[in-house]
Amino acid sequence: MCTSRGIILIDILLAMSLATLFVVIISESTMNARDLFERSKERNRLLDIFEKTDRKDIETVDVLYGNDRIETLFRVSSPEDKSEYPYAQNIFFQEVTKLPDVDTRTFAGTPLCAVDFSSNQVPMPHIVSIALPIAASLPLTDLVVRHGTAYISTDSSTSADPDVFTIDIRNKDEPRILDSLDTGPGISSLTLVRTKLYAAAASTAAQLHVVRIEKPDNLVLEDKYQIPLPTATTTPPFASSIFYADGRVYLGTEKWNGEEFTIIDVSDDGALIERGGFETGSKVSDIYVKGSGVFVATAGEKQVLLLDVSDIDTPILRSFLSPSGWQRQEGKKLAYFEEELVLGRTSGGFNIAHDHELFAWASSSVHTNDLVSPRATRDSAGGIYGIAVDRDLIYVVTHELGKELQIFDSPFSTSTVRTFSLPVSPRTLTCDENKLYVLGQTAPVIYEISF
Repeated sequence: MCTSRGIILIDILLAMSLATLFVVIISESTMNARDLFERSKERNRLLDIFEKTDRKDIETVDVLYGNDRIETLFRVSSPEDKSEYPYAQNIFFQEVTKLPDVDTRTFAGTPLCAVDFSSNQVPMPHIVSIALPIAASLPLTDLVVRHGTAYISTDSSTSADPDVFTIDIRNKDEPRILDSLDTGPGISSLTLVRTKLYAAAASTAAQLHVVRIEKPDNLVLEDKYQIPLPTATTTPPFASSIFYADGRVYLGTEKWNGEEFTIIDVSDDGALIERGGFETGSKVSDIYVKGSGVFVATAGEKQVLLLDVSDIDTPILRSFLSPSGWQRQEGKKLAYFEEELVLGRTSGGFNIAHDHELFAWASSSVHTNDLVSPRATRDSAGGIYGIAVDRDLIYVVTHELGKELQIFDSPFSTSTVRTFSLPVSPRTLTCDENKLYVLGQTAPVIYEISF
């Protein structure tokens, strides 16, 4: 039984304990507040240094941002003397600018796409179907999307059918044809450069067609160009692929008895002048140009080539890859992002697991002209018909039923592939800003994909 004196003693001890605890809490709070104040004070000092110092005198790190910009990280640091600066820290500032000393023409012709299509680690696509007001009998071949306008090429067996359409797709429920143009033969591939479309034509009379866009609703066939024949009796080829960079068109053709890869100078608006060429010995399916390097996907044994065009008149083969299965598979699509290369090829009609369809090369391989050693490869049963890449993910479209859209963590991690169904087989994949666009192969439809 406790006495009243014992109860009083317990109360005193409890009060002293609470007082001690309160003092400790106040002391810790004061220390935390002081710590926070001192850190903020040092951060403000570093901010002042950044604002008042010439940027060139601040430590920087440059990394490629997308394919046409530079991300500069500015680092401002406290002195390492902890006795004088006990709250030393580093702060970073980010700035994104155009590549220095580069004419903007260099990157015209390529899609103007976001560096990241999705901010989610596990992206869930929102897929919207856009039914095109085009006859279902017209075989669609290529797609460019720019600011809500779709530029679509076709290759019809009927000579009077249009080969190029411009379609306003901003209203997804009621896309509207702005104009169409019959260039004569069909078009295999096209690229948009400011107010012109350069088109690879399925024609023996002229493999390059130049279409001027007076306005989105006014297309004019401005010029044509025929590749010179090695002999008067040589049968001319059809053009199969096209790329534009820095005032030049890089044109690929079907296999023939001449050079399947041709460089045409289009920098003078009044002239189309052939420069160099290269005989690949097989159909050129896709082209990507980066500086003095040209990557070429083909249907032959050398399914991706790296050509050096430092001398534009004399391309030189620097490296190539001949993967197993080349006898029945075709190098189909190329993608290039932040100095890394991706190749996709067809399955050859049936899938053999060890004959992979996806290949990726790191920047180190690209810089050392080494296509023999891919960074990663991946089997894809449906073949690859379009590729888009951002900083974390690789997006591809295939003909695999129920898995037409596939998304990989870079580079092709088996455990992280996500697959999604599209109602029709895809013809190709492109992008504009933060959206992907898939052109249907068996129906006149575009799928707009956002995240």
